[in-house]
Amino acid sequence: MTRKHKRSRPTRAQLIPHTEVEARLRSGEDDPELREYFGDARFGELQALAQQAARTKRRGAQGPRVYVVPGIMGSTLGRKRKILNDTLWVDPIEICAGRLTLLALPDGGRNTALGVLLISYLKIKLTLEAAGFDATFHPFDWRQSTDTLGAELMRRVEADDAQSVSLVAHSMGGLVSRAAIALDTRRKINRLVMLGTPNFGSFAPVQAMRGTYPSVRAIAALDLKHSPEVLSRLVFSTFAGLTEMLPAPGKFSAINLYASKTWPDDGPKPSEALLKAVAGARAKLAQPDDRFFLIAGVNQDTTVSMAVNAGKFEYAVSKAGDGTVPLDFCLLPPTRTYYVEESHGSLPNNSTVGHAVIDLLRTGTTAQLPMQWSGKRGARRVTEKTLRTPIKRKAWGKMTLAERREFWEGMLQSKPQSSKASLDSTVAPTAGPVARNNVIMGRSQRRPIEIRLAKGSITEANARALVLGIFKNVEPAGAAIAIDERLNGAVSEFTRRRMFKGDVGEVFVMPASRRLLRAESVLFAGLGNFDSFKENPGVHEFCAENVVRTFVRTQVEDFATVLWGTSSGATIAQALELQLRGYFKGMADADPDRLLRRITFCMLDDDKYEQMRAGLLALAGTELFDDIEATVTEIKLDDVAITEPAARLKRVAGPSLAYLLISQRADDKRQTWLEASVLTSGGKATTIQAEKRLSPRALRTQLGEIELESFNFRSMRRYGEELAALLLDRRIREALATVTDSHLVVVHDLPSSKYPWETICIDGWFPAANAGLSRKYSAGNLSVAKWSEQRRIDQTLDILLIVNPTGDLEGADLEGERLAKLFGRRSNIKLHPIHGVEATRKRVKAEFESGKYDVLHYAGHARFEERNPAGSGISLADGRLTGLDLASLSNLPALVFFNACESARLPSEPHVRRKHIKERIDSNVGLAEAFLRGGVANYLGTYWPVGDDSAPLAAAALYGAIVKGQSMGVAVRAARSALRDEKSIDWADYIHYGSYDFTIKTA
Repeated sequence: MTRKHKRSRPTRAQLIPHTEVEARLRSGEDDPELREYFGDARFGELQALAQQAARTKRRGAQGPRVYVVPGIMGSTLGRKRKILNDTLWVDPIEICAGRLTLLALPDGGRNTALGVLLISYLKIKLTLEAAGFDATFHPFDWRQSTDTLGAELMRRVEADDAQSVSLVAHSMGGLVSRAAIALDTRRKINRLVMLGTPNFGSFAPVQAMRGTYPSVRAIAALDLKHSPEVLSRLVFSTFAGLTEMLPAPGKFSAINLYASKTWPDDGPKPSEALLKAVAGARAKLAQPDDRFFLIAGVNQDTTVSMAVNAGKFEYAVSKAGDGTVPLDFCLLPPTRTYYVEESHGSLPNNSTVGHAVIDLLRTGTTAQLPMQWSGKRGARRVTEKTLRTPIKRKAWGKMTLAERREFWEGMLQSKPQSSKASLDSTVAPTAGPVARNNVIMGRSQRRPIEIRLAKGSITEANARALVLGIFKNVEPAGAAIAIDERLNGAVSEFTRRRMFKGDVGEVFVMPASRRLLRAESVLFAGLGNFDSFKENPGVHEFCAENVVRTFVRTQVEDFATVLWGTSSGATIAQALELQLRGYFKGMADADPDRLLRRITFCMLDDDKYEQMRAGLLALAGTELFDDIEATVTEIKLDDVAITEPAARLKRVAGPSLAYLLISQRADDKRQTWLEASVLTSGGKATTIQAEKRLSPRALRTQLGEIELESFNFRSMRRYGEELAALLLDRRIREALATVTDSHLVVVHDLPSSKYPWETICIDGWFPAANAGLSRKYSAGNLSVAKWSEQRRIDQTLDILLIVNPTGDLEGADLEGERLAKLFGRRSNIKLHPIHGVEATRKRVKAEFESGKYDVLHYAGHARFEERNPAGSGISLADGRLTGLDLASLSNLPALVFFNACESARLPSEPHVRRKHIKERIDSNVGLAEAFLRGGVANYLGTYWPVGDDSAPLAAAALYGAIVKGQSMGVAVRAARSALRDEKSIDWADYIHYGSYDFTIKTA
């Protein structure tokens, strides 16, 4: 007679279905149960991600389907019930009762996969959803063979109604995925990103079967009935999935691990039958192809080899691995591989890894992680006796919250359990008031750090390094300008050259002179796009964590910084807390030797300084300082500490900059939306976001008006206001109306680049006509901009003029004649014409490579390759010059001016008009992208053919301003003003990609 087990079911968060957990996180309400399980920091992070994922889904951004496939032990196991599942793995109460033996095979075969361990995998799922992917978990019974599990996964993929599926697989999940891909005859699986997969096994299964693996011993510490060795013999040694991850013979042959007689007799051994089946299962794994990507953890103490010494197993441990899988056993040539300093169990929770996974799924490449690792591989010996340290039994009901979290994290990351219990994290730290005398915040015996609050400019801070946060596609502002002036414009130049792109988490370090600053270097932390920065507070933490990692590796013990993102919606207190969380997390993860000792927060504004001071005081009694002992000091920075000639330090005054960030998307109902964000300028800068549903038919009609005779100077205001109303939500238009004195920078993606933003008008205000409008293309992998500094100081503006190389454009010949007449007698502007058949690819490339030219002025045809933007280019006599051609050249003209001039206006037939305007827009946008990718700093093009009278006026004003040392923004505005004075509609025709204050010639 079977006796039923009477179970008590206290509330345990790890048993709650993930759908319920996600719903509770999305609510935004405090949830003590989930906070207890995840911990304060991770709970806040997951809550922010869940809310961001919900916003993305509400906007209809249903992206590609992605399965998150966990690793071994990462799926919960038990028996399904109609009301409440009977979970065995991993329920601490069941483990304490000794019921883990019910998982042993074959008798435990009635148990099945129920879900995943959310503490390990919820973050990566929410990260993918927040980025627009349709992510779902694929739990599996990790006890079974990988070929069985692979077939199960493939059946689910085939039944999925999605056109294709990508897999993000951790650890053993990568092997299951490879087994599935081997059965994927229709290539429905689009991409596989493996995280720490033991492609050639690991020594962890050896230790698990011997009862010496940290996770096994952690479990046994809860099991009040069984020792680690008994659990290994009765349970873990019966699992085919674990046995199949023993080291592959091709990688390790010092010991024949596939014959049980070679295993020591003083402990558990694997099943002989399971050992014989391993080769067959491994043979069913797919070999890598172009769909495979791998992220490997490194620089963690990892068992990388083993030997038999005096009849006992002995292990070699080095840094060449992730703590569980040796690097050599993880690598799967020729799979494209990226490296991260992270432990095996924490790979799915690593923020940088999450962003890299998103890149790989989208583009097949990522700049988030390096593709090389050259760490030390020297090994030390560890005996089984050392690993069999006595376990300390732990009653789950008597453990503090901190001890429970320590247990979960230690078990999942395979770390030995601490013999010292952590203090209960619910105990609040004590702190005195922040004053000018030192104040201790947090408990004693914790990580010491000095926090300085500095009143004054960061340029006067005395620290080894200064840290600034930089948004993508946004010119340096605020503190960055002050530092730029001290460094004689170095920050501006590096930004214009696109040497630092500002992607989330990207770090760029620039050496500095102690003669100009008190610091030895300036670190720029990439904050990404300003609109997503506001919506995702986790970016603060992620970027701050990367800052600490960089400084620890480069032996920088103190740095000064300012608060990031206060102009994009975050309050002073929020920015302070988020940055501190990131700094503290980086210290905990990357600085075990406690190198970092001081962080200085600088604030110039009196009111904001007091807000920062009050914010730090409010944080003193929170869990943020549970593990930190902070000494807080207030200081006042000197007003002027370093002097230099004012002429070298001060930049030319110009208008402030406002930014309009545009992206276009289509939802699952085939509706098109334009998402817009405005970053205003000045002391009260802020971010406004809104989206507008577009009417494709109305937009086609609006664009078609450009070719009508009614499209003239007098109709421009009506046209511009109608276009603005079609493209921009009322809130965006109202926000723009507050920055009428600012130069407007439109940052757009490819679809939204095809609208004539230069023509928009808001209540009679034309941004392009007032302080000017320029564009930036929001695309990854743009080449570093290349131009000659020597050419900038040369007094002559040298223009390479390429005219009608294909011989079929009369208007292009006319353009050449006009320019020759206009500048033929100018001493400071020199034309270098190449006409017709003389403009061959070889000659033009040689002229470019010579570095003799400031400007390429091209009058001819352009070719746009939609599927290969970098292959777009200008037509020459014997072929095409593309962006790819330019990428290999070191010196390029600082400006490419494309003016494809026809001899007359376009034909009047409506269908011809629509086709032609679309081709012209695609050609200009495509050519701009190609040249930007090739390394050109500035591109100037047109929407429609410039009139015969307008062209020389615009050229004279443009080049005249450039040769006088005026910036590109001023020069383009001068050209527009000259045409507006003549009542010419062509003033709105010109499109400028580049920086407003870029100067081709110095005065």
